[in-house]
Amino acid sequence: MSASVFNDVWRKYLETLNAKEAADFLKVHYQTLLQMVHKGIVPVARFGRSYVFLKDDLEKVIRSRYAAYWHTSQATT
Repeated sequence: MSASVFNDVWRKYLETLNAKEAADFLKVHYQTLLQMVHKGIVPVARFGRSYVFLKDDLEKVIRSRYAAYWHTSQATT
């Protein structure tokens, strides 16, 4: 793997979002995101009063909820 490809992979993996950006990415209200954080649904790092989200983690949350929904809807058909 070339150095530039390696750097691109790490850059995507470590892309960070603040709470507003994370809420926009998940297409939920800011308060809904904070509720998801407090319930342990969405992983977050906290620095002082700031929340920092990894975009990769948010994508995993979406995939896990999509998979759970898909399996539920398939079981009812």
